[in-house]
Amino acid sequence: MRTKELLVTASLLLSLCLSGIGLSQELPYKEGTVWQVTFVKTKEGLGLDYLRNLQAGWKRVMEEAKNQGLILSYRVFSSEAANRADWDLMLMVESKNLAALDGIETKFLALESKIMGPENELRQKSIARNEIREILGTKLARELILK
Repeated sequence: MRTKELLVTASLLLSLCLSGIGLSQELPYKEGTVWQVTFVKTKEGLGLDYLRNLQAGWKRVMEEAKNQGLILSYRVFSSEAANRADWDLMLMVESKNLAALDGIETKFLALESKIMGPENELRQKSIARNEIREILGTKLARELILK
């Protein structure tokens, strides 16, 4: 009876080891940088106003964040909206990895206060931006680099 138990146990261990071989195969990609993507719909006829707003504040904050090593890069993309509910501007901010996002909000609040003024001024500017655009949503995406 003892021999039979040993054979069953050995068979189970062997099958577990062999099934693990398939799981340890190499992935067809390597992980790249992480992007925070924001989809914006500007109000009718106010697209240039919003871009000027980005240039005056957001760009300055992004440049300083890049200089401090908080982000790698940032981008703005423009597109014709496919329908009334679609975005026409996409803002993208690139970070080295997910760990780089730990505590990022506190760091950006400090940057924004330094560049754009105290919290009450930031709030007023935010309210003014809401008059010319709507944030449709944000996503966090990791770049996958195919091998």
